[in-house]
Amino acid sequence: MVLEPLRALAAGTLAALVGLFAWSVLPLLAGYDATVVLSGSMAPAISPGDVVLTLPVDTEDVRPGWVVRFADPDFPDRTLLHRVSTVADDGTVVTRGDANALEDSTPMTASEITGLARIRVPYIGMLVMWRDTGEHRRLALGLVGLLSLTALATVRTRATVAQRA
Repeated sequence: MVLEPLRALAAGTLAALVGLFAWSVLPLLAGYDATVVLSGSMAPAISPGDVVLTLPVDTEDVRPGWVVRFADPDFPDRTLLHRVSTVADDGTVVTRGDANALEDSTPMTASEITGLARIRVPYIGMLVMWRDTGEHRRLALGLVGLLSLTALATVRTRATVAQRA
């Protein structure tokens, strides 16, 4: 029957999504903090919709090349994830998004860094990203897609019911 391969594909897709979700949530129990990436400033290494898990960092250990989380100087209620470009002798840290042509205009002290990126979980934050960026059509389509996958993966056909009887 044609439905069986589709059920298997839907179930496999849902299993992969559940695995990614678990991979982004379980580290929270070990002290990680999760950030959903909303912009493409770190592409291609980190994409919009990825979840990045961070750990606190000792301010004396901050090194160029590390991807760090810090409060956005323009919007203090938001955070940014950018790569450390330089660390001056006085402790001033300059960052830059990988996709940005210029370094960030506001240097900071190492003590303003709130986390060091340790784990990237791709795609799992897409629904949150669409919600937070006002992309309500994409959010609705994503939710309909998830519901459709769930319905397809759990549908019982007459053949399936007969096999279990």
